[in-house]
Amino acid sequence: MTQLDPPAPDPSKRLWMRRLVTSVLAVASLIFVVWMVPFKDRCTDAGCEPGLFTTLRHTNGLLVAALFVLYLLGTLAWAARWRALLGVADVELTLLDTWRITLEAQAGGIMLPGGIAGDALRVASVHQRAPAVVLPKVFASLLADRIIGLVTLASIAAVAGLAFPGAGTKRDTALLLAAIPVASVLGWLGIRHPAVARSRLLTTSKLGARFVRPILEYAASKRGPRAMGKGLLLSLLVSGTQLLVVRGLIAALGVAPEHEALVYVGTTFGMIVAAVPVTPGAWGTAEAAYVFFLGQAGVAAPAAAAVCLLYRVFWYASGVVGAGSALARNRR
Repeated sequence: MTQLDPPAPDPSKRLWMRRLVTSVLAVASLIFVVWMVPFKDRCTDAGCEPGLFTTLRHTNGLLVAALFVLYLLGTLAWAARWRALLGVADVELTLLDTWRITLEAQAGGIMLPGGIAGDALRVASVHQRAPAVVLPKVFASLLADRIIGLVTLASIAAVAGLAFPGAGTKRDTALLLAAIPVASVLGWLGIRHPAVARSRLLTTSKLGARFVRPILEYAASKRGPRAMGKGLLLSLLVSGTQLLVVRGLIAALGVAPEHEALVYVGTTFGMIVAAVPVTPGAWGTAEAAYVFFLGQAGVAAPAAAAVCLLYRVFWYASGVVGAGSALARNRR
């Protein structure tokens, strides 16, 4: 009597379960936001606390418009960072082309979980322009792009957490953020070690030969250190712009945080949570993260929700620019 192999899992069932979990997380996050954020003013004998609608009505429109311009310049610096990292994968694009790919991919990533859809579109766009490119190396450039962005964002927040006067617990939080760049550098040095490239376990299998080996070759490239250094400098500009935009939005709402340091620390954690591919467009999770973490800095829940909403509008507006770019290019 032969032993039957267990039935293979039904892909449609796994997809259904994934969608169910995603939907539950999104709904739970939105419930948290609705519970935390008063949409209308709350008035008691002690006075009135402005709700979300009142907070938005008192926004400085000119400052918001200027911050959107700064946000777009930040996406240009982001494109320049990725362009430097693409060079290690032997992909040569102009800065304008790289910026267009970045904005067009941002349009595609708006309604899908995290940045996965946007990254897939970036890979597809590069492959369209350079069919002979080694796709795993392009993927490696995207991975390096995201890690460098996280490193500089965490580094700036950690420095701000130690430099600005604030809550007594900020030092521990800042040290936690400082561990991110340290771990990233150690990890990069580790995968560049020749012993890793010689590992049969990683490179002799079919998957290893087609996917892992090109990524290790990318990490060990002689062009890597210079590209990483340039990418880090550009990333400081990208991360600094992101933090300044959020801080500017808080100012545009007329809010004075109680702990300046925790604004940058909280913004960093909020962006990290928003980048996790959990819900489409990070709906619910981003709002919950901003309300919670900016709340630690003394930003009231309505103002924190308004900051997230305005930052999301910036994201959508840049996506509209990218969609317009894609339409104009397709009509040629």
